[in-house]
Amino acid sequence: MKQVSKIIQVITFFLFFGGVVVQAQYCTPSYSTGCTFGDGITLFQLNTINQAVSCSGSPAWLHDYTATSTALTIGTPYTITVQAGYSSTYVTVWIDYNHNNTFDVATETVGQVICSSAATNYTIPLTVPVTALTGATRLRVMTEWVAYPSGPCSTTEAYGNCCDFTVNISGVAAPPSAVSLAATGITTTTA
Repeated sequence: MKQVSKIIQVITFFLFFGGVVVQAQYCTPSYSTGCTFGDGITLFQLNTINQAVSCSGSPAWLHDYTATSTALTIGTPYTITVQAGYSSTYVTVWIDYNHNNTFDVATETVGQVICSSAATNYTIPLTVPVTALTGATRLRVMTEWVAYPSGPCSTTEAYGNCCDFTVNISGVAAPPSAVSLAATGITTTTA
């Protein structure tokens, strides 16, 4: 009888939940105007990602490029390059290093840059910290005109856009090779 009761519990679980573990979704920021006047980034580059960003879609300011990915190695320096479509565009980048489906402003802000001129390359240095989890990881880049975005989940932005990408983080880079040191011409003295 106990066995039948357990089987019924398992079947009930699968009927209600389908046996699937539901994972929380990332927040969706919003803009009142967005990129319709050319605001926001128009180019994002990181390692093998070279993504032109247009103000299109629905909503036009939100871009899901998570199918576009690149490999990053913990401890290796990289450079993020962005271009904006309008002057005075402020850019912030976050990476969800701990895979908890949120961008912690204190520990997961990669960097910021002000694109003071349109169609000009601006860079943000990136080195993945040793505390980062490995595997597919969400990267978010957000913009705002004349001020940094107020957060990765802000719903009060005015002019700009938001793009999400995937970075595949792998283990620690190989340490530098050892250097051999040798001393010559050493003599001994006695007292």
